[in-house]
Amino acid sequence: MTSRKMAIVLLPSALLVLGLAFQGSRGIFETTEGRYSSVASEMLRLDDWLVPHLNEETPHFTKPPLTYWLLAAGIRTLGRNEMAVRLPGAIAFILTVLVVAQAGRLLTPARPLLPAVIYATFLFPASASNVVSTDNILTLFEGAAMVAFATHYFGGGRHRSLPAILGWACFGLAFLTKGYPALLPMIALGLFHYRRGRHISSDPLLPVPGLLLFAVLGAGWFIVVISREPALLEYFVRNELLGRVAGQHNRNPEWYKAFTVYGPVILLGTIPWTLVALRALREAFGELLRGRGRAPAGTARRQDVILYLVLWLTVPTLVFLLVRSRLVLYLLPQFAPLALLMALFLSRRPVRRYSPAVRACIGAAAVLALRIAAAEVPSDSDSRPVARQVAALSGGLPGEIVFVGARPSRGVAFYLGAEVERVEMSPQAAERLGVESLDEELEDRETDRIWLVPASLADSFRAYAVATGAVELKVLGEIVSGKPQVVFASSSLPAVASDAVPDSPAVGPRPSVARYLPFRREHRRRLSFDAAAIQNRQTTPSEGTIGSQWPCSRAMDRLPSSSVTTEYAVQHGLS
Repeated sequence: MTSRKMAIVLLPSALLVLGLAFQGSRGIFETTEGRYSSVASEMLRLDDWLVPHLNEETPHFTKPPLTYWLLAAGIRTLGRNEMAVRLPGAIAFILTVLVVAQAGRLLTPARPLLPAVIYATFLFPASASNVVSTDNILTLFEGAAMVAFATHYFGGGRHRSLPAILGWACFGLAFLTKGYPALLPMIALGLFHYRRGRHISSDPLLPVPGLLLFAVLGAGWFIVVISREPALLEYFVRNELLGRVAGQHNRNPEWYKAFTVYGPVILLGTIPWTLVALRALREAFGELLRGRGRAPAGTARRQDVILYLVLWLTVPTLVFLLVRSRLVLYLLPQFAPLALLMALFLSRRPVRRYSPAVRACIGAAAVLALRIAAAEVPSDSDSRPVARQVAALSGGLPGEIVFVGARPSRGVAFYLGAEVERVEMSPQAAERLGVESLDEELEDRETDRIWLVPASLADSFRAYAVATGAVELKVLGEIVSGKPQVVFASSSLPAVASDAVPDSPAVGPRPSVARYLPFRREHRRRLSFDAAAIQNRQTTPSEGTIGSQWPCSRAMDRLPSSSVTTEYAVQHGLS
């Protein structure tokens, strides 16, 4: 068998192993994996594929639904296990490698498979495929879009508009995956088209069918939910765009975090190709700075390719450096153009015959070793131990799990198929965090409920809950994983007179309801509420309705229900 035939057989097999091996070995980690898995689980439990939910009372609009759809499909197909929710990201990683391979055939014909080999064995992308998030899927669609537009410019042929149409469709799916960040490569695309693209291709960059596909695929869901709840338009703009730019989400907003967060991603994430990456970047920027006039004859196309890849790599990276919301996975889509630049650099350099193969083997081995280590080394972020202990202590699968005064473990909701909610003992803390207070949760008088309370608050919680006469508590035991938590089971008791319920453990009156409605004044006039529901901050939509009863997620807090009198609105500053 020739070496070419061996490569055709071995490379796809190696890619499948690299993408799928040990994906189900590690538990669901908090907080990101737990949140995505829990929302997908709730999508199935509530049979609501339009509106993602953290729990039955709290819709979750921070991300569009495509990732949740794929995770929910994995759970429905494979069951409630880790492989089910990691499979979409693993498949996205494998498909991204194939997209990079297609780009290699177009942009680095001397070594067409090298970009795919580099990308597949980068430490960061292959490791990120083991994380439940939107970023693997976003990387696939962004990469497919930019490769389609590269075909539009550099592919030749008479029907260059077809790749552009495909590119806009992929951008639409990217937007349905993560929203605004999917638009960043469009800035690079526009800059390239203005600088060089319009001279390369006479076919339109904005074909009408492509724009229609982008509108339907990318904006369709947003149009539907905004038409049902107009206040969401302000939420998507103010919270999901401006809030992230301004650092209101408190995700490494300090200026120096641009280097401490992203520096290690670039240096360590490119292992075992780090030195090659740095040399390729130096050469690429050097060629661009020398300019077309000094470039050797016959290298005009190479200059255009370098410019396209450099813009694709640097424009989103610069935006992520400047905005004040920074997480390591934000840079994941930029590893595809980096791999192509490196292959372009290596295609003009004599290398030892087996050097790329050795690096690739080292990278693949490192990725698999990290997955095994993550599965074997205990971690406080793993939600499996908590889920197992809750199930053992409760003697079954509870219908609802309430975390009191602590961040909820969303992974527990995924494993046990239960609704998970957070409450605070202090109304002030509940208002600040946009969650229910303990007295509000006790008023629900639900059955089949488990309470997880930090050990330091257990005595106060039990004394207050029993004093209200709303529930009868039984201590089931203590969670020993991570921070100690006491597990209580409750059964609801008949309602008691309101004057028999003591004040909340935290002193102070209930906060003004206006604090929960950060809308413009004209929005507040359009919304109608029920006075009693406002006072109790009820958030469950009325049966058979969607519309204005939706809360606009944790950051926009809660939208109560139905109608309020003018006097009530004036009294509480709502008009």
